[in-house]
Amino acid sequence: MVYPNIPNKDFFRSTWETLVNLLLNSNFKLSRIAPSGAKIEPNFPIESNMDLIFSVENDPEENDFYKKLIGILKQNLSEQDKIKFFNKEKIVHIELGIGGKYNLKMLKEEEFDENYKSILDFRV
Repeated sequence: MVYPNIPNKDFFRSTWETLVNLLLNSNFKLSRIAPSGAKIEPNFPIESNMDLIFSVENDPEENDFYKKLIGILKQNLSEQDKIKFFNKEKIVHIELGIGGKYNLKMLKEEEFDENYKSILDFRV
């Protein structure tokens, strides 16, 4: 497969969908996912090409959830990909070796509904 030097919108959307599928197939009980293109905040300081914003059933404890998530990402992504956890913001930041930066953010179900319910992509 040939990857573009400068990823385009379709590339980002495709990679975003791959990350969603990884979460769905990792026994995380996702209850909500904001559509691709949704942003955590308009001026969020951790740069990304796309954010993956979601909630999980029964609002699991954040530190335990993110430890599991990072473990799954490390198992499934390339060694060339960089995975960082920003504890203060509770964000997993991924920089793919083939291009593209993604922020993964879990919100409490109530917080998700307050901020993203009007643009909800789907419920699992």
